[in-house]
Amino acid sequence: MKVFNVFNTNDIAEIKQAIEKCRWIDGKKSALGSAEDKKKNYQIVDQDPNFGPILEKIVKAHELQETKAYTYYDQIVNPRVASYNEADHYDWHVDVTHIGNQRTDLSFTIFLSEPNEYEGGEMVIQMAGQNFQVKRPAGTMLVYPSGLPHKVNPVTKGTRLVIIGWLKSHIKIEEHRERLLKMRIEMAKTEKIVGSENMNGWYQLYHQLVRDFS
Repeated sequence: MKVFNVFNTNDIAEIKQAIEKCRWIDGKKSALGSAEDKKKNYQIVDQDPNFGPILEKIVKAHELQETKAYTYYDQIVNPRVASYNEADHYDWHVDVTHIGNQRTDLSFTIFLSEPNEYEGGEMVIQMAGQNFQVKRPAGTMLVYPSGLPHKVNPVTKGTRLVIIGWLKSHIKIEEHRERLLKMRIEMAKTEKIVGSENMNGWYQLYHQLVRDFS
């Protein structure tokens, strides 16, 4: 689970302008099975004819060097905008393994509302037997393995506006992504000491591991 700063104030303003041209639908329409009874919100889906500018921003967020170094993303799957107003929520659930015939390795949430713009609405993620509560500033993206149980607490005041979606990664297994990220970090430290001309062997090994894990 990682947090990245992906949007500035102008990005968020442009996204909100694009949202005004889109059509909201009941979030239950995208819920599967028992999740339908757990979910209460409204969404704008990527099939909306005016979703294009929003999708461009989503791609920009995932093309940032630091996010790609963690996700190794191959495809962005079924992104959408979600709005949670008073009493809206999404109870405990686990994201499905495939959407539109694409594997979902990672889930992401990009916050578009500032924490002081709404009360409640915290995202809670269960990991390693603990519950982690997340409520981040606008422009922040949370990325986490799609198999983790999570929920959105009821909003008691204001509006929680987010972009959510999934990623198919070139590196399917979470532990492999983590090891490759740590290796990149250690290599960057070593390069500052020994110089790039002495790192060829390390980069050859790194890229071979990427091939092995892909």
